Amino acid sequence: AIFEGGASGHMKHIYDYTELTLNDIKDIITNLLSGKIEDVTEKLDGMNIQCSLNNNGQVVFVRNKGDLNSDIGGMLQDDVAAKWAGRENVARIYLSAYDTITKVFKNIGKEFFNPDKNTKILANCECITAGKTNILMYASAQVDFHNLWVYTREDENSPWQKSDVITSGEKIKALDKACENIDGAQLTPRVIIRVTEKSESMCDTYTTQIDAIFKEAGCSDTSTIDDYKRARFNEICNKKYKWITQSKEGQDALFARWFNDDKSTKLTVLKKIYKDNVDDLTNADYKAIVAECMKPIDTFFGRFGNSIISLCDGMVNAGSESAVIRALSNDLKEVVDKVKEVGSAEMNTKLTNQLNRLAELGNEINASEGIVFKYGDRLMKSTGSFAAVNQILGMRFQM
Repeated sequence: AIFEGGASGHMKHIYDYTELTLNDIKDIITNLLSGKIEDVTEKLDGMNIQCSLNNNGQVVFVRNKGDLNSDIGGMLQDDVAAKWAGRENVARIYLSAYDTITKVFKNIGKEFFNPDKNTKILANCECITAGKTNILMYASAQVDFHNLWVYTREDENSPWQKSDVITSGEKIKALDKACENIDGAQLTPRVIIRVTEKSESMCDTYTTQIDAIFKEAGCSDTSTIDDYKRARFNEICNKKYKWITQSKEGQDALFARWFNDDKSTKLTVLKKIYKDNVDDLTNADYKAIVAECMKPIDTFFGRFGNSIISLCDGMVNAGSESAVIRALSNDLKEVVDKVKEVGSAEMNTKLTNQLNRLAELGNEINASEGIVFKYGDRLMKSTGSFAAVNQILGMRFQM
């Protein structure tokens, strides 16, 4: 299973599960748009944290394995304040959440989180402030509890390891009850994807489109996303980077390195393989090559995410979408103008790429980041235009 948070990595998009086949992707599309995947929540644009009660009954925040395996099992309130000293906004959000979480956890008790000496349970939650926590606006401060993570160890001398995620059942009901009558505390709201003639039409459209994208690359229903990426890479190398194709060993190693961050073949070895093209190797803009290979599938899932969001009921910003989108549009214009005015050539190239990416999605901006759902044992997200918007707005901190 995949978990999100500081100690557990980044939640994956559908296309990040490279072992998924074309049949799997079409199944996900069909199940989402027909309402067969029921446990759907909103992907919130807050600050993610893991938290628990340690055996002393103290609320602890966990950001990494060091926190998890420390003597007290995480950061106490003073540790949180010290961790983000000098970053007042971050500290304020986490400390406000710490107070809210303390009230909730007092209603549960430490035995809930420490069922035995070699098991501990942490709550995965999102901390949001009124206004902007990151880039999206929300009406009020809140702590949204996504799910519960189970950590186990072999014995008292062994490190804690993730072993399970709890998304439903008695423990989630207990957490939900503990949030009652506490302002700003709740389980992450479940959203409903409306099943209508529109969603049925979307299902036909998107399954047909992804089928065509794979088939154009020479892939079949049983081909994986990794197969698709490799086919696209081979095609683009044959057209534009002939030097890469001179060595099958080198081409496979570059694919592993650039697409899957597998650097088992060292750069020194690659330089020997491509000794007649060392300059091409060292100057290769691999991010651009990867983006070019992934563009069809990236655009597809962006459009699909936008469509899914348009069908959702129960989003946190329901009723205030226009105000949120207007604020995002104003923020985008401000950053775009600033980058064009004072940004470096590299920043302007990045800006152009992200604006083009947004244009491919119809320049559509949403009042929500997207949705989170489970497919089998895989937890994944679908986020529409958010990635491009986030990349552009993030450039404000680079000037």
